[in-house]
Amino acid sequence: ERQADINIKTFDTFQKKINLIKKQVTDCLEQHIGKKIVGYGASSTSTTLISHFELHRYLSYLVDDNPGKIGTYSPGYHIPVYSPEKLKKEQPDIILILAWRFKDEILKKISNLASTILTPLPSVEIGSLAHQEGEISLERTTMYSIR
Repeated sequence: ERQADINIKTFDTFQKKINLIKKQVTDCLEQHIGKKIVGYGASSTSTTLISHFELHRYLSYLVDDNPGKIGTYSPGYHIPVYSPEKLKKEQPDIILILAWRFKDEILKKISNLASTILTPLPSVEIGSLAHQEGEISLERTTMYSIR
């Protein structure tokens, strides 16, 4: 721990950053109460985000690409998990990308949707999809950085 310069201050700083992200994400979702909000990703890290950020109260359902997760429920909050095909049928207002490490791949898969996209990590971003020169990216309307 000493060699890596890890001490109580390191953990306090980390906790403050996590709490700031939580506030930014929940503040954003609070502004969209009454709209259909869907989480993309049903992994264990998604479950951790849902639990720690208390996102269950905002989410209508989750979608996941893993066929083994489709038809199941998230642990703890029993949020149903569906195939991403449901997004095309329902066109949710907001897609919260819980599997943020796969954001680029997910954006390609949902490129035809008009939903607002919210990513919680590594920086909080909200925006719409932008198509430019064959690439798909998030055209940010708001960005909160913890750096």
